[in-house]
Amino acid sequence: MRVPEVNVNTSELEFIANKVGEKISKTIIVSNPIPETTLQGKWSVLPHPSDPPHTPNSHAWIHFLPQKFEENNINCKVIVDTGKLKADQYYEREVVLISNAQEENYKLKVKVKTAKLKVNIIFPPYRFISIFSTSLIVISWLITLLVIWLTQQYPEVWNDGYITSTEEYISGELLGVIVGGIIGIFNEIKKIFFNKGFNNITTFIYFVSIISTSILTGISAEIGFNPYLIRVC
Repeated sequence: MRVPEVNVNTSELEFIANKVGEKISKTIIVSNPIPETTLQGKWSVLPHPSDPPHTPNSHAWIHFLPQKFEENNINCKVIVDTGKLKADQYYEREVVLISNAQEENYKLKVKVKTAKLKVNIIFPPYRFISIFSTSLIVISWLITLLVIWLTQQYPEVWNDGYITSTEEYISGELLGVIVGGIIGIFNEIKKIFFNKGFNNITTFIYFVSIISTSILTGISAEIGFNPYLIRVC
């Protein structure tokens, strides 16, 4: 009496996931070269201490298509669902083909490497902060020079006010740079983290508005608060 023979094109399957939760499949070619016989087979996953309890007909993350067959030449798919596994881990299991062949059980190793979990880190806009801060400093110093020049040209107007020395101009402008810079930096970071950026037009308007805030804050400090702070100190 003739008995079927199992020929399988591989003894090991290796699955490498490229992304988290990916389902990967590989094909196994099973054949029976013995004439006048029909190969009958069924796939199953051997028990493993790390797996939850399962029946021979089902497994948590390894599946077969088809699981049962009755023919002499067949392509069987082994499907691994990495969504049920931890990221960036290595797993190894054994599957078995139970058949009516002379060698009843044919075992294959299944090796799985899951994908790394990618974390998107948003870094603060260092380039913008440096350009923005430099621009504020340059503009504030230009305003300081302008105010000094005006006091020299029209001393009677400015001396009747509250500003009496160059130190007051410089201190007021520095205060403007600090306040305007803090407002600009924190608003920029907030927009990038929560609004995912903005277009060129709004960037320009935002940039101009923050510079204006800085200048006005500096001038206000010069005209109002700064002289009193200097005199008290």
